[in-house]
Amino acid sequence: MPRHTNLRRFQEALAERLRSAARTERAVWLGMEAGAHRYLLRLEDAGEVLPLPDITPVPLTRPWFVGLANVRGKLVSVADLAAFLGESPAPRSPQSRLVLFAERFGAQGGVVVSRMLGLKTARGLERREVRAPHAWIGALFVNREDNGLEREWRELDVGALLKNEGFLQAGL
Repeated sequence: MPRHTNLRRFQEALAERLRSAARTERAVWLGMEAGAHRYLLRLEDAGEVLPLPDITPVPLTRPWFVGLANVRGKLVSVADLAAFLGESPAPRSPQSRLVLFAERFGAQGGVVVSRMLGLKTARGLERREVRAPHAWIGALFVNREDNGLEREWRELDVGALLKNEGFLQAGL
């Protein structure tokens, strides 16, 4: 009998965990900071997030094109997201990260961001109907923090960014 009781308890506990998991809101975005702005990157658009590897500069490229990095035997192009958007380049620090694009885009590259801000869900984010300054900026969201301040988040549309002629033409 004890085995039967233990099996039943296990099944009940497993069923409760499954119900709880179904109720739990799943993360939709990666939060990141580049320059003075916060961005939301859809999880399915992100390939990998890495500490900054050694990056080899490439001559005769735009100032926002940082160079090429070897990531596990693959050469990837690296752009500074803040600099591309016309801000000061992201300072290189232990918090800086290279966010690679998902393989489904077919682009071997990524962007440097100042720091990662964790996984984000739609809870607490209010969508604002504002015309985005660029085609690769999707929706604009605002959340109110505990101290009463409102934080603005911009959704980064990687598909649109990778179709943008200005982003694709890194050469001078």
